[in-house]
Amino acid sequence: MPSILFMDEPTSGLDGAATIALARVLSLLRKSGITIICVIHQPRWAVFKEFTHLLLLGEGGRQVYCGEAGLLEPYFKTLGFTRPEGENPADWMIDVCCGLEPRKLADGTVDKEFECPRSLFAEWDAKHAKHALLPTSRWNGGDAARSQPVAAGNPLQRRPTLPLRTAVYYLTGRAFRQVSVVDLIFTVLTLIVVGIVLSVGNIISEFSWGGLPNRLNGAQLIYAIIIATTHRIDYGDSKVVLDREANSGISPAAIFFAMTIKTYATVFVKAFAFSFITYILASPLQNFVVYFVSWYGLTLWWAGTAQWVSLCTSQGTGTIILLFAPIFEALLSGDVGGDNEDLEGFTTRSLQLPSSFTIGRWNFQALYANEMLEYPEHVRRLTPVNQTLYWRYIPTEMQAGASAATGASFGFAWWNYFFFGAYLITFFLVMLLPANNLKAWRKFTHVCRLPYFAVQKCCGLCAPKGSARSEKSHSGAPGAEKSTA
Repeated sequence: MPSILFMDEPTSGLDGAATIALARVLSLLRKSGITIICVIHQPRWAVFKEFTHLLLLGEGGRQVYCGEAGLLEPYFKTLGFTRPEGENPADWMIDVCCGLEPRKLADGTVDKEFECPRSLFAEWDAKHAKHALLPTSRWNGGDAARSQPVAAGNPLQRRPTLPLRTAVYYLTGRAFRQVSVVDLIFTVLTLIVVGIVLSVGNIISEFSWGGLPNRLNGAQLIYAIIIATTHRIDYGDSKVVLDREANSGISPAAIFFAMTIKTYATVFVKAFAFSFITYILASPLQNFVVYFVSWYGLTLWWAGTAQWVSLCTSQGTGTIILLFAPIFEALLSGDVGGDNEDLEGFTTRSLQLPSSFTIGRWNFQALYANEMLEYPEHVRRLTPVNQTLYWRYIPTEMQAGASAATGASFGFAWWNYFFFGAYLITFFLVMLLPANNLKAWRKFTHVCRLPYFAVQKCCGLCAPKGSARSEKSHSGAPGAEKSTA
């Protein structure tokens, strides 16, 4: 609970009953030890009496009175103002400040030289302003609370929170209700159109062993960009709300699991639509379930990556990062080099270590390895196929001819490495949301931004340098035979 609560015109727009109810709630909070500061205009008496102290300001924001609310009328009486019987004190004090109430002298005559509010300002500044906030002030003399501890009311109690299972249940329901059906349908239709456009070549061109990798995995880059940019809003649009909820006692783990369950469901729809249309157009021999699971894992990985990027950066910066991240990932995974000897430095075999941390390498190997299991063993010794197996760094058991069980196990090996990788990072970031970890959260986000500032500084000071292209060439993949197909 906060120690001080600031409220700017909390009664504006409320009817009479709601205004009184709010005033009573504020009074209960005050009794629990919370200091409440409100800006309010002409409150009714039932509301005004709930306030213990009053700072009355006149034209230009200058002080007219500062002290206990109940002592306002005695103060004005010392100045020669008398409240008419039955008049609302809140209305009366404003009338005094505006010069609508006459000031009477001791003999009962009206003081025509007293000008409101200028004379009220002068009176307060000259006689009361210096010691208005002191306990010895005449207008704070009746403040009994000053001789008691600040939290003299009922002690604050630790608020019980929902158990993890219950919190996950309600937060998951909320996450699904927040899903925009229109946006989801638009994204699915976009993926279907992209899948059709990028697979048109598979329909009009003849089958070739050299074109099989592109037939299976050619749409991965565009697909990754679409998934990454659409899932950046999962956390990015609600970081302030999630931070507030985590600090109010809601389990960060419940927030993460609810968002992840929703992500798994929406990702399933997107991956199914895309893999279904591309499966029809690419016509692979492998089972559709195997083909779908490969794309589903890829989609989950990019969705999780987009989520933790959105947690660490602003929406604008996160969007730029996620637009270029799939391109950078394609370079590291070996998709750019493929099985082209002229691009040896960009092949998976040359980038064995960095490609191990990319999803593109494992997704391709899952698709290609399981596709090869559907062909006779001698197909793997054909030159185009053998080159793909070599430059894509698919293990030797696949090149030599593995059993169906071994190949299937290898085809899903990437799942064990990266299926939960991005979500473990997201879970770690979400767990930093509570207030007790807010300092660590800020430090972590600052560290995440250091590479960005370093690159920005370097790009501003350093001119790009050209480098001679390596003349190194490779004679070819071992064990290659001429194609007979």
